[in-house]
Amino acid sequence: MGFHGGEDGYDRNFKVIKTGDLDNSNTENGKKGNKGKFAAAAVLVIIIGAVSYLYKDNIKEFAAYIPIVSETFSKDEAEKAVEMDIESGSKSSFVGYGNEYLYVTKDGVKFFDANNTQKWNYTYTMSSPVTVNNGNYTAVAESQGRVIRMYNETGEIYTVQPDGAVFRFSINNSGSLAAIIKSEPGYKILVYNETGQLLMERFEQDEGVYPIALDISGDGRILAVSYLDTTGIEMVSKILLFYTNKEDNKNTESGDFFGSIEKEGCVVPSVKYMENGSFAAVGDNIIFSINLQCEEEWTVDLNNELKGVAFGNGKHMALALGDEFAGEEGVNSNTVEIINSSGKVTGSYDMGVPITYISAYENGVVIGGNKNFVCLNYNGGVQWEYTATYDVKDIILMDNAKNVILVGNNKAEFMKMN
Repeated sequence: MGFHGGEDGYDRNFKVIKTGDLDNSNTENGKKGNKGKFAAAAVLVIIIGAVSYLYKDNIKEFAAYIPIVSETFSKDEAEKAVEMDIESGSKSSFVGYGNEYLYVTKDGVKFFDANNTQKWNYTYTMSSPVTVNNGNYTAVAESQGRVIRMYNETGEIYTVQPDGAVFRFSINNSGSLAAIIKSEPGYKILVYNETGQLLMERFEQDEGVYPIALDISGDGRILAVSYLDTTGIEMVSKILLFYTNKEDNKNTESGDFFGSIEKEGCVVPSVKYMENGSFAAVGDNIIFSINLQCEEEWTVDLNNELKGVAFGNGKHMALALGDEFAGEEGVNSNTVEIINSSGKVTGSYDMGVPITYISAYENGVVIGGNKNFVCLNYNGGVQWEYTATYDVKDIILMDNAKNVILVGNNKAEFMKMN
């Protein structure tokens, strides 16, 4: 096991958290020795205003999981249907919409149907666009820029222009948006509804306390924010829950947040709303779940270094695990474990080589290392295996796991895996 807990104790790549973001070194003190290194790195990232935790989101969350029969194939067995040239430096990315797709570059967003016919096109100028997808909605923002644009399959829905640099943002499956904005002398938390109307604005100016992650509930009513408190001897992570509307806030004891969970000695750079009505919080050495009453439902201590995490269908997450912590018995290094929102392991796969890519979709999880890629279902079954002949930076699963977009530095291949 890569983690342990009680019987009921839990859970568009490294789209979600890239390799190295949670990479810690073992020390004689085991897990505790890893905490300081990552915490210090996280603080540095925040101070310099970097956005290494921005999601393409990064998070692929869908309504249902469609199981697919497992099979394997080689490159020779993959049917290449269409190839698209990608201009070097275009910062291109793709988001699947069933058998259609969104194509995002630094010059704009285009939507293509199943026949690769362009349906619409919106232009802009961004030096480094970052995408976050949830269901039918995709948000595009300039890394450290001041604009966030929301799209669905019909076109652009709204644009917001916060008065500070975008540090991180997330969306729900209704098109509501939450963002952390760097605004001197501190940070701001902003929440917009599905039409782009500002619902909530919160100023964060406490010295040594940094907001590093956030997500919003499916109905847009509750916001979860992960803070890193560096004011004490040991780092403390605090997850606070807020109501996003003023009427609900009036009924809270503080008139501000209505609940909080604290974890000493860990950093929690990922918070995600799950389909069962809870927030999953992923830390460098711990995973836990918080319900909408801000009660901790379960907690799991990790026994291996966490190299990456990908959220898939709203019911599962996939953890890419590295070496065991000193003094702990975990799984083999380079193993992926698939965890459901109740904290149970539903599948496991030993990659055998260092994992440098992980991404999750409605119909499966894709992991990669050394140009070798494997697609798993949410029970850990192999749906296909693939060895690339060039550097692949992304693999998008479309309407089923056999239809993929293989994205390289200079081209994208639309392939059917036989």
